[in-house]
Amino acid sequence: MITKRGTLEILMPLCCNTTPVRYQTFRNSMKGFSSKTLSIRLKELEQGGILNRRSYNEIPLRVEYRLTKKGQELTESIIHLLQWMKRWSST
Repeated sequence: MITKRGTLEILMPLCCNTTPVRYQTFRNSMKGFSSKTLSIRLKELEQGGILNRRSYNEIPLRVEYRLTKKGQELTESIIHLLQWMKRWSST
C-alpha cells in the first residue's frame, strides 16, 4: 500500500498534524495527481485501517481525514526509514 503513487504524499501532512486534513487540502497540494486517483488512494488507506474519514452533512460537502493509531505507527516507521536513508545515502 505505501509503495503506491501518492500514498506518502497523503500520509506526510497527516503525520505532523493533530488536526484532521480536508480533502481539498490534499487536492491543492498534490499537483499532477487526478481527483479519481486521490479518491481511490484515500479509500484504500481508509479500508486498510490507516485513515479515519469523517464527512459532514454540509453544503458544500466537508470531508476530513485523520490518522488512526495504526496509521500513526506507520508514519513513524516511514519517518525513521527516511532518516535512515538520509543518514546512509552519503556514504
